[in-house]
Amino acid sequence: MTAGDPLRPRAFFECECYFGIVPNFFYSASAAPGLIEELWALFKSSYMDCPLPSLFKERLSVHLSRFCEVRYCIVRHVGFLIGEGRPAGDPKARPETVEQVIALVQRPLPDANALAEVFARLESHEEPRDIPAPGTQAEFDLFDAVTVMFLEPLRWGRARDAVRRAVGNCTFEVLTAFLGFVRILHFWTETHPELAIEADMLAVLEKHQELARLLLDPSDAERVKAGEALRQTLSKLEDVEASLRVSTETLELALQSAGQFAWEVDRDTRNIIVTGDPISAFGFDVTRGEEQRFRRVHPEDLHRVRDAYEAMLAGKGPYEIEHRLINPTTRETLWAHWTGRLVWERGRAKLVGITRNITARKQAESLSTRAKSA
Repeated sequence: MTAGDPLRPRAFFECECYFGIVPNFFYSASAAPGLIEELWALFKSSYMDCPLPSLFKERLSVHLSRFCEVRYCIVRHVGFLIGEGRPAGDPKARPETVEQVIALVQRPLPDANALAEVFARLESHEEPRDIPAPGTQAEFDLFDAVTVMFLEPLRWGRARDAVRRAVGNCTFEVLTAFLGFVRILHFWTETHPELAIEADMLAVLEKHQELARLLLDPSDAERVKAGEALRQTLSKLEDVEASLRVSTETLELALQSAGQFAWEVDRDTRNIIVTGDPISAFGFDVTRGEEQRFRRVHPEDLHRVRDAYEAMLAGKGPYEIEHRLINPTTRETLWAHWTGRLVWERGRAKLVGITRNITARKQAESLSTRAKSA
């Protein structure tokens, strides 16, 4: 059919306006009258009109197509990404190079430790952020968490929560809808394995042997193994997190019985994470925001406490200090002993330590001193 052929579906003309080509994907529905128009409407609403950045959509489509056994999807999306067509049908989107695409496709899936770090980084966002720039660590973190959502949507609530925290509720729902669209594409191509790769991409693959090797690996089992490897990683991470929960609960009980709690402070964000129960130890919470913590310190000790805290965060020696606290409700004076040290974990510095209530000891020392003086 020619461009002026009245029998040519209107969707084909619109598709050419967006992409410059009509992918074979649409020809596969020609046996069902009207279905091509419906598929095109789905493409427009879920793909081109989706408010996510065009390059992000196309790069994510390429990444997720690694898990589709039929090679058509990944080849076609790589074509759009490198300018054989347009990324997400957007004429303003700047295509990427073959080298950039190879780096994206070759990027390994995270192991259990790396995935735990991904979740932690996404969960650390105080406020939702914009979709990250292509090729950044933030984009890769989002890709990894979204991949978990894509492959294991029911089992991994932590991945959903981490993504939602990182991008906000609105973008999360848009992103989830986009994942649903990608699933439809994969299902369609896997039920139409006869889909042929278009001539433009055959020429690209003939010219770039390394890209062809990555995209046309004849072993479909490799694609399945990639998804299975991630599922095994998730199982390992579940086991690790279950063990950590048991260990943490045991530690909390031990600390609580001793009138202590453990803590860690991120040097960059100053956020504090507590293990144990400060209220049980002191009768009030001494660990909220940094300035709130300092407001609990006895005014006569405040300068000394601030200096010791800042010196420790700067890496200037061990952190060990005893000082008075004021109960904000009863105005009672209590004594606390803080000890900690600065550690580095995967490139980030944090202050970790233990705090215990030493009021009884201080009162006993005061009584002993008075008795000796009498």
